[in-house]
Amino acid sequence: MQLCIDAGNTHIKYAIFKKRRMVHKTISDTFDLTILRGLLDTYLPKRAIISSVRPLPKQWTKHLQKVVPTTILSYKTPLLLKLDYKTPETLGSDRIAAAVGAWHHFKSQNMLIVNAGTCVTFDIVTEKGVYKGGAIAPGIEIRYKALHHFTAKLPFVTQRAPVRITGKSTAESINAGVLNHLCFEVEGAILFYAKHFKNLKVALTGGSSSFLAKRLKSSIFAAPDLVLNGLNEILLYNA
Repeated sequence: MQLCIDAGNTHIKYAIFKKRRMVHKTISDTFDLTILRGLLDTYLPKRAIISSVRPLPKQWTKHLQKVVPTTILSYKTPLLLKLDYKTPETLGSDRIAAAVGAWHHFKSQNMLIVNAGTCVTFDIVTEKGVYKGGAIAPGIEIRYKALHHFTAKLPFVTQRAPVRITGKSTAESINAGVLNHLCFEVEGAILFYAKHFKNLKVALTGGSSSFLAKRLKSSIFAAPDLVLNGLNEILLYNA
């Protein structure tokens, strides 16, 4: 058994794998020591790996490392991919894990990984297994908050639903600008990268992936657990 932990900006996902099959997944808002102890006691994993974009609490990590050999993913971790990135020390571990997960699924093909979470990231992996970098854009929640925070009168919209292109009220116009135009942005990015990388395969993951998957016209592979699967592949590779 392997324990894989994906600590994003909003949620923390805990997953147990038996070889390459996910047998359990828990989602939390915090580094919950009770959840961690329960997983360790129930499944007795032989190794663990963490991808985190936020600081790791000492008590939590000490308990994990005391019970099971633990890898904290970084650019120094041995990978299936080669990182072609000028500042690898600044590269998010979630982007690394998602790239590995996509590469394992679509070997020997050019890949675009779209991770739509707190931020929307676009990452390219070539058919030769080289991570080339990508782009980072604000996610849905950041866009809503920014419109409210940096203007004097625009409200913070809580009732969110895609509307026609032309909103008929301020709230509708904000929803149209955030939700509809995010789809246009992602669709445009896919078309742009497809011009530069032949036979491009697109993998979509992240908290907003289900919303985007229903609205994108491009052919995509929806993989909500791409980061977790990538972490598991890194564990198996290092084992």
